[in-house]
Amino acid sequence: MKRTVLFTFFLLWHSVLFAQQQSENMHLLSTWRDADHSLTYNDIWGYAANGREYAIIGSRFATYFIDVTDPFQPKLISRQQGRGEGQRDFKTYGHYAYGVADGGTKDHSLQIFDLQYLPEKVVKVYDSDRHTSSSHTLFIENGKLYLVSNTRGNELRAMDVFSLADPVNPEFMGTLKDSTFWRSHALFVKNDTAYLSAAWEGLAVFDVKNAANIKFISSLRNYPGAGYNHSAWLSEDSKKLIVTDELPDGQPVKLFDFSNPAAPLYRTSFESNRGATPHNCFIVGNDLAVVAYYKDGLQLFDISDENNIRRVGYFDTFPDNGNSYENGAWDGNWGVYPFLPSGNLIASDMKYGLFVLSNPTRKAHNNFTIYPNPGTSNVNFRLKNPVKNFEITMYDALGRKVKSVQRAQVLEASFDVSELARGFYIVKATGENFNETSRFLIQK
Repeated sequence: MKRTVLFTFFLLWHSVLFAQQQSENMHLLSTWRDADHSLTYNDIWGYAANGREYAIIGSRFATYFIDVTDPFQPKLISRQQGRGEGQRDFKTYGHYAYGVADGGTKDHSLQIFDLQYLPEKVVKVYDSDRHTSSSHTLFIENGKLYLVSNTRGNELRAMDVFSLADPVNPEFMGTLKDSTFWRSHALFVKNDTAYLSAAWEGLAVFDVKNAANIKFISSLRNYPGAGYNHSAWLSEDSKKLIVTDELPDGQPVKLFDFSNPAAPLYRTSFESNRGATPHNCFIVGNDLAVVAYYKDGLQLFDISDENNIRRVGYFDTFPDNGNSYENGAWDGNWGVYPFLPSGNLIASDMKYGLFVLSNPTRKAHNNFTIYPNPGTSNVNFRLKNPVKNFEITMYDALGRKVKSVQRAQVLEASFDVSELARGFYIVKATGENFNETSRFLIQK
């Protein structure tokens, strides 16, 4: 009886909380957080292998590896304790995940986790403070590990570089020695060019091809609305770069032309709501900006036309503040990972943990079509090729399964949804070597 009461309470709490949240073109697929609701969460990353998808999310004390292959039912695979208390950052390389921490206590380390045994388990294969006792963030590119604002041997360095020739035994290659850009916050690296968010000193660009002799290329320091340069991300074609300035009174996201890294040009800025603070940012492809926006949640912007930047979706992970940004900015959506093969978005909220969200910009797959959409009483679906052991399942906005149909083998079929209420539903289709998710609107 006690378990039934607790489960019912959880469903009621979940329904009340997320009914308050505001969104546009995005739908909550599921959430997850530790049973200890006093924990706070920080950064997030993603990993995909063997047809499965995972979220890697940090709390003040640990790193969690969560299977999100079924976006409606996240499954905790492993909880890995950190050495000290603080905020965590992650990146993956091959079948390894690398984690660092900063803040709180200063007895942190570099931790390396072997992911090849997923979905059964995660194995920690390295945990040492040889290279770091505190690092704010990290980045991995071209076989190199970059530790940002890294304390090594009791000395703070803006950026240290390590070789991952042996993925479980990083070896020091070089450090950034620059009297101007002596502190930093985050880093993006592409083709051996590093874009360093250097806090109050703006953004600095370096040639890191030779880690033992890092060379300055250019910097951005006096652009409109410059503040605490927190994070930056480059487009796939290397022409656009967006920057967030983390200030408690809110600052727009800036867009620069980086066609020539030696002479970047400011183009424009954009924002969610005045007063909201952007935190971590990404560009997917060349035209979609994905921004974790603290109290404004996850925000998506079409940046294909710099003269007409449009918000194309958002989901507020932190409804507690209503429409107010007073009393500090540091609550809500910390980070996001927008690169899972499914197109689903995973985000971390400092209070509420992991969010799995639909992506309104994900292009439809040719091998699964659902129509008419919106519909009224029937769902029809067509597949490009026949699928064996086919199952189609519908979930409502709260992630509850409302209908399921199975077929031994199918190319086209339909089923009745006249008994379902008006609203948005998630349709998940699975089968032999087949896994697709789509949205469906019942309109009566």
